[in-house]
Amino acid sequence: MRKGKRSRVARPEHIPEDIIVEILSRLPVKTLMKFKIICNQWKSLISHKIFSLRNDGRCREKPLFFFRRLNKDLTGTKVSTSWSLNSDLHVEEFDNPFSGYEFLGSCDGLLLFGYGKNIFLWNPSTRYSRAVHHLLSLGHGYRRVLASGFCYDDSVDDYKVVIIISQPRKSERTIYAFVSHLKSITWTKVICPYEVLRTDWVAPLVRGNLHILAQEKEGKNGGNQHPNAPQQLILCFDTKRDEFKLLPKPDPKHYEQNLVHGLGVIEGCLCMVRPDKYGRELLTMREYGVKESWTILFTIVNSHLNAPRYSLVPVFLTNKGEVVMVENHQKVLAYDLKSRNLLDVRQQKYPESSQLFGFPYVESVADGNQERPPRRKRNNDRLDDFIYFSYLDHL
Repeated sequence: MRKGKRSRVARPEHIPEDIIVEILSRLPVKTLMKFKIICNQWKSLISHKIFSLRNDGRCREKPLFFFRRLNKDLTGTKVSTSWSLNSDLHVEEFDNPFSGYEFLGSCDGLLLFGYGKNIFLWNPSTRYSRAVHHLLSLGHGYRRVLASGFCYDDSVDDYKVVIIISQPRKSERTIYAFVSHLKSITWTKVICPYEVLRTDWVAPLVRGNLHILAQEKEGKNGGNQHPNAPQQLILCFDTKRDEFKLLPKPDPKHYEQNLVHGLGVIEGCLCMVRPDKYGRELLTMREYGVKESWTILFTIVNSHLNAPRYSLVPVFLTNKGEVVMVENHQKVLAYDLKSRNLLDVRQQKYPESSQLFGFPYVESVADGNQERPPRRKRNNDRLDDFIYFSYLDHL
C-alpha cells in the first residue's frame, strides 16, 4: 500500500434486509436515532411502523420511578420527581418535562399524562410529545381517581385510555371506568360491579389488559369467609370488550392469604404478593388466566422488611435475576433470586407528602401512530431458571 493512501475495507455488496432489521432492533434507541442519518435505507427501516415497536433485546428495558404529591385527602396523582435504575441498580437521572402533570399509564415506550383538559403522549427516548386527547369534564363528585391505565387494542389498531373513578352517593359510591381510544373524541362509561381498592394507582398491564385489586360490595361476601379477612379479588379490565372480569387467585393456605399486598408484572407475567406465615410470598401467574399456573417465586421473612404489614409491589426483573420492588410506597428493594438476599437500593431523597411507585419501561421509537406488529410470545426461560432455583431452596 502506497504511503498517504487509506486502505479500503471490503464490504459485502448485499446484506439481507431482515438481517439488518434483526441487528438494528437490538440496539438502544439513542443509537438508532443516530443511525437514521447514515443512509436512506436505514432511515426508512428505523422509521417504519413495524420496526418502531420491535423490542428483541433487553438492553431497552429498565424500571422507572415517580414520586407523586399527595393532597390533604390523599388523592393527589401529580408527578413531582422522576428517576430510573440502571443494570447495576444505581440511580439514573430521568428528565421529565411533565412534572406536575397526572401520570395515566405507559405502553410501548410511550407515557401518558393528563393536565387540565388535555391528555399528552410522550416518548422519553426520542423526546417526542403531542396532545392526543381531551379529558372528559368529570363534574362534581367525580374527582377521586382510583386507578388508570394505557394499553393497545389490536382489535381496532389503536391505543386506549382507561380511567377508573368513583362517584359518591348517599347510600353507596358507584365506580365507573371511562374508556376512550386516542383516535376517538368520545368516552364510554362502564359500570364496575365491585368495590375497587385504591392501591397502586396505575394498573399493571398484562396481555393488553389492566389489573387492579377489588373486593365484593357490602352484603355480597361469601358465607364461608373468615370474618376478619376481607376477600380481596384480582379484577381485570378487558380492553377489547370493555368489561370487568375476575382472574382466579391461588388457594390460600390460611385466611390471611385472602389479602393481596401488591400486584405487578415480571417478564410479562402477572405477579401478586400475599402474606405468608412468617413473611411475604411473591407468586407469578405462569399461564395467563389459569389458576393452577400460580407459582411461588420466593418468600421474604418479615424481619427483613421495614414495613411488613404494608404494600410490596413487584416492578421489574433485572438481567442479573434481581426482583425490584417498592415497599410501602416509600422504599425500593431488590431481591436476588440466586443468593436469596434482600438488598436496599439507594434512591433519590423522599419528598414530603409523597408516594413512590414504579413500573417497567421499554425504550422505543414509537410515536403512537404506528400499526403494532403481531404480539410475540415472550420467552420466559430466564424466569423458569429462577423458579428452579427457588424450588431447590425449599428442598
